[in-house]
Amino acid sequence: MMESILEYQIRTAIEKLKNENFQSFIEYLFLMTHSDKFICVKPKHDDGCDGIINNEKIIAIYAPENHDLRLFKSKVNSDYT
Repeated sequence: MMESILEYQIRTAIEKLKNENFQSFIEYLFLMTHSDKFICVKPKHDDGCDGIINNEKIIAIYAPENHDLRLFKSKVNSDYT
């Protein structure tokens, strides 16, 4: 299926976000989606939790610029531990 112009624009805008801007965008999405059920965890190089939903689900966002499945698995295992 072909991507719409709006989808392309949104994807391109998100891909350009870096570091704190990406973090803020993700926090905004979760706040818009889950409103008062989402607790934002302040970024402090925690290498893990970015937020909590319903006091039971931990959200960890990971978006490296270069994709490497081995590093991704290592990061997920580290965060989970």
